[in-house]
Order: sequence, then C-alpha cells, then structure tokens
Amino acid sequence: MNKTAGFLVTFLGIILFSAKAILAKMCYAVAPIDTITILTLRMGFSLPIFVIVGLWKSEKNMEPIVGKNFWYLIFLGCVGYYGASYFDFEGLQTVDASLERLIIFSYPTFVTLISLLVFKSKISMNQWLAIIGTYFGIAIVFLPALVYDDFEYDKLGVIFIFLSSITYASYLVASQHFIPKIGTIRFTTWAMVISCLAVITHYCFSHKMEIFQLPTQLYVYGFIMSVFCTVLPSYCISAGIKMLSSSTVGVIGSVGPVATILLSYLILGEQITVYHILGGFVIVVSVLYLSLKKS
Repeated sequence: MNKTAGFLVTFLGIILFSAKAILAKMCYAVAPIDTITILTLRMGFSLPIFVIVGLWKSEKNMEPIVGKNFWYLIFLGCVGYYGASYFDFEGLQTVDASLERLIIFSYPTFVTLISLLVFKSKISMNQWLAIIGTYFGIAIVFLPALVYDDFEYDKLGVIFIFLSSITYASYLVASQHFIPKIGTIRFTTWAMVISCLAVITHYCFSHKMEIFQLPTQLYVYGFIMSVFCTVLPSYCISAGIKMLSSSTVGVIGSVGPVATILLSYLILGEQITVYHILGGFVIVVSVLYLSLKKS
C-alpha cells in the first residue's frame, strides 16, 4: 500500500512539474512580458506557502542551518531554483514546450559528467553508452534542421534550456552532499524560500512596480503555476522519495517528457513530428538506462 501511494504521489508530482512549461508559454501568449516577471509571479505566490511550511516543519536529529550550512543553502537555492528556472523560462520564450522538456530531461547525464569532473566518480561503459544515447536522441529531434540547414528553433533559446539543465544538475550534485545534514523537506523548503527571495530581489532592481498592473489572466496563471506546478509537486516528489527510493522516482520521472509533449499538443497546439517521437523515445530509454545503472 505504501509503495502504491508512493507511486501515485510521485506520478502526480511529475505530471504537475511537466505542466510548468505549458503555463509559462500561456503567460507569454497573454502579454509581452519578460522572464523575470513570470518568475516573480510564480515565486511571489509560492513564497508565503514555503515560509509557513518551513516554520511548521522540522526534522529531528538534523544539523542547524547556521554558519557554513546557511551560506551553502543560500548558494544552492540561488543556483538550483533561481538560476535554473531563469534559464529555463528565458529559453521558453522562443522554444516549444515539448522540445524544452526533452532537453531538460538530459540533466541526469550532466549529473554523471559533473560527478566525474568534480568528484572523480567512475563512469562505467554502460553509463557512457546511456549518455551517448541521450544526445543521439536530442540530435534526432534536431535532425531536420541539421540536414536542411534551416534551424527552426531559436539557437539562443536552445542554449538557455541546456544551461538550465546543466545548472539544475549542478544543484543536484551539490545537494546530495548537503541534504543528509539538514533533511529533505527542510532543505527543499528553505532552498525554495531563498530562490523566491532571489527572484523578487532581481525584479525589484530591474523593474518598477508593474507587477501590480498586469492582466488578470497572468495572475491566475501565476497562481496555478506556483501552487500546482511548484509547491505541490516539490513535496509530492520528496514524499515519493521517502516512500520509494530516489532511483525509483527517477524511473517514474521518465513520464515527464511524454506528459509535456502531449500537453503541448492538446493545450498549445504545438506540432509533434516523427522526429519528436523517435528522439524522445531514445532520450527516455537512455536516461532510464542511466538511472538504473547508477542505482
């Protein structure tokens, strides 16, 4: 029963996270706003919830968040959720939601490569094959543009999405050595609080107070994105890891790109080509294989 509940909670979290890109594209369609404005809407609605959870939830036998732990948490919060989210939303201005999710899903390969470079972790031949397979799948998605020399996607947007994947992978590698000290829920909560504050600070220094003069539809989308695509899935996946395991959650996470592709087709009307399907299949299988071999 516990495993069934863990699967359902994790599956729900993955689906909700996958819808984030859809809502971001919908926001861009409503009004000509920039990345930091959408992020401020998302994080502004999320901040009070995370603060309440952070003050209410405590985990026993964990180190206090002071000294080095405090500064380390600030660094990870800024890198993991502020930096990665900024690059992601910047890329979504010009990149389809379906392609964005396929590129983001390559982050396990960056986790493996960063672990090799920073911690000198060994990579087996099977893991190298999985990494190569992932980028082969991405190449399949871009094949028409590469063959006909007519790149239909904004190159800078694609670069931003890759930077988001790399940044998020860096956050995951660093957090693996930090979470055991202060606890999963506490870490997730306060890392998100720091990220929210970083985004709001960025907005205050770069904009006036237009955030209170936006179309009503943007506030609705921002609220949905914050509660249902940020707060709720964060805790769903944390709960799933506790009830199952990180490797199992990683396997369930493979439904993310599929969910985003389907949602982008149904809601945004984005085109799904045979290259998306074939490339997506190769990417998902490769990442699944990499996750299983690492576990």
